[in-house]
Amino acid sequence: MDTLQIMEWLCIITTMAMFLTGIEPCVVMWRTKETKNFPLFLFVAFGLSCEGMAHYGLMIENNALLYLNLVGMVLQVIYVAVYVICIPEKSY
Repeated sequence: MDTLQIMEWLCIITTMAMFLTGIEPCVVMWRTKETKNFPLFLFVAFGLSCEGMAHYGLMIENNALLYLNLVGMVLQVIYVAVYVICIPEKSY
């Protein structure tokens, strides 16, 4: 393995770890059925960032970048779905 491949794998592993950080807030939201202290903006912004990077990976024909960010986009959609499901109903 040359240095470039090692760096590519390290980046893939750290990026996947970063994508998975949304699991804990989603578990808390699911258990409490409350979205307090969890801004939706972060999930949406992260998903848009993944979309942009996936598009870039497609343009430069880098499959690792493309697939990694497609996984990130799917995870962000799941996180947003959990957020929307757990928004408490307002009582008037």
